[in-house]
Amino acid sequence: MTEQPINPVVLVARETPEKVREVLRSVELAELKKLATSSRLATSNDMRGKSHDEVVELVQQRAELRLASRRPTA
Repeated sequence: MTEQPINPVVLVARETPEKVREVLRSVELAELKKLATSSRLATSNDMRGKSHDEVVELVQQRAELRLASRRPTA
């Protein structure tokens, strides 16, 4: 059985920030970069030269921004 790919925006919507970081940190850097680009949260230029923790932070922040942009404003 293959594992479903992580959707960072759904992860941010459903989990605490600490759990999001824990899940993203468990993903290898190369896979995390693929995840970021495939979900259109970052480009390879955005991530160039960044450490694993910096990419985790970038993905989490951008997923939070995307989620916030989808929420209706009242």
